[in-house]
Amino acid sequence: MGLFQILVWLLAIGAVVAYSTGRLKIAKSFHKGYPVLIVFLVVSGWQFFQSISLPASMVEGLSVKAFDIHQAAALAVGDPLPTTMTLSLDPATTRMHGFRTLAYAALFALILLLVSGTEKLTVFAWALVGVGAFEAGYGLFSTLSGIEWSFFVEKNCGAGRSNRNICESQQLCWPLGDDTCSWGRVIGIPDQRCQNKQLV
Repeated sequence: MGLFQILVWLLAIGAVVAYSTGRLKIAKSFHKGYPVLIVFLVVSGWQFFQSISLPASMVEGLSVKAFDIHQAAALAVGDPLPTTMTLSLDPATTRMHGFRTLAYAALFALILLLVSGTEKLTVFAWALVGVGAFEAGYGLFSTLSGIEWSFFVEKNCGAGRSNRNICESQQLCWPLGDDTCSWGRVIGIPDQRCQNKQLV
């Protein structure tokens, strides 16, 4: 479990404690996010399902390719065909991604619960902008200097993270429950300039 997941679950535990003591109220925006939370849970459940041992006949019915690979691996080492298999060829990694998906679901729920009101939303939006600027600057430095540390070895990674920050910022209007809200209005950028940045 990485640092991100640890921090998210600590915040989630704190939110549960605050709710149980009456210090945290369920906002209307949280109910609007139910469909997204359900999607997160379905995806996570499917990932966990792929990482558990199932009867070989069931695996063959669900994924012939996975069954063939398990069968070929058993024959290659001279073992008999196993009676149980997993749909995933790397169940440990699949299980890890399942926990990560749950962490993203918890983070999404926390944002809906805690980021309420224009003031909090503005602070959070600027935090995302600051994180994006730091990642872009770090990526630029590591690439141009030739050091290429950590997760910026991939040249397209910085651009992908910038796109992610834009998408996350657009979703910050959910806690306000304002259908006409745009992320440019949240951080004080006119809508037209905002749209130009999205096109870029």
